[in-house]
Amino acid sequence: MASNEKLGSKKTEQEEVNENFVTKTLAFFNKYQNIIYGVLIGILVVALAIILINKFYIQKKNAEASAQISYPISMLMAGDSTSLNLALEGNDENDGFLAIADGYKLTKTSNTAKYYAGLCYLRLGQKDEAMEYLKKFKKRDISKVISDLKNSKDIL
Repeated sequence: MASNEKLGSKKTEQEEVNENFVTKTLAFFNKYQNIIYGVLIGILVVALAIILINKFYIQKKNAEASAQISYPISMLMAGDSTSLNLALEGNDENDGFLAIADGYKLTKTSNTAKYYAGLCYLRLGQKDEAMEYLKKFKKRDISKVISDLKNSKDIL
């Protein structure tokens, strides 16, 4: 019988600890509920803003930049110094890589334009400017840039 009383008392002590924890938790929530709700709503608003900016602004800008980058790419492929300057600077009707990289920030096409601007400068023999734009190029797989730099001796 004594052993049953000990088991019952241990169970009661555990229940008291659980009730104490629940009581403290509810008291904390009741005391700070406005702050907790405010933080949660703030997090939701920020997440929603990021999603909306991506969907309605960045994707639209990326589509515009993608349409404009075809001209400078064709000039880059021509390869002569006049065409390379046109690819970098553009003309009255078309933007060049520099204008696309600067005008469409936060887009993938802007990042690509930085890479191509670096290649143009490399082909023109302006290594400092080339390195400046190639460093601005953000790519997880940087091996393509490194291999292009190794092949730059052939380009020059």
